[in-house]
Amino acid sequence: MMQWRQSLTQAGVGLIWGMAGAALVLAIAQVADLPPRAPRLATVDMASLVQAERTRALQLAASPNSRTQDIAALEATITHFGRRLDQVLARLAAERGVVIVQRQAVAAGVLPDLTAEAGRRLAARESAARDPDHGT
Repeated sequence: MMQWRQSLTQAGVGLIWGMAGAALVLAIAQVADLPPRAPRLATVDMASLVQAERTRALQLAASPNSRTQDIAALEATITHFGRRLDQVLARLAAERGVVIVQRQAVAAGVLPDLTAEAGRRLAARESAARDPDHGT
C-alpha cells in the first residue's frame, strides 16, 4: 500500500511540474504575441524650414555682390536642399526613435516639435558645405 501511495505522489508531483511548465510556455507565448507598440511621434514644420531656405536664397540672389558664379552656386544649393532636409530628418528620427510627421497634420494633442533642431542641423550642414575647413 505504501508503494502505491509513493507512486501516486510522484505522479502528482510530475503532473504539477508539467502544468507549471505548460503555464509558463503559454504566458511566454502570449507576451511574445503582443501587438507592436505604437510608434512615438514628433513633428517638424517643414513649410517653415523651406521658407527659411527660400528667404536665404532670395537674399543671396538680391545681393549687389552677387556674381554669376554665386548664382550658379545658389542654384546648386537650392537643388540639394530637399536632399539635405530628407537626410537631416531621417537622422533625427533615428536618433530620437520617432516617426516625424508634418506639424500641420496634427489635428489635436501635443507632440514634441523638432523644427528648431532640424533647422540648426540644416544650418550646420550648410555652413560646413560652404566652409570645408570649418570643422578643422
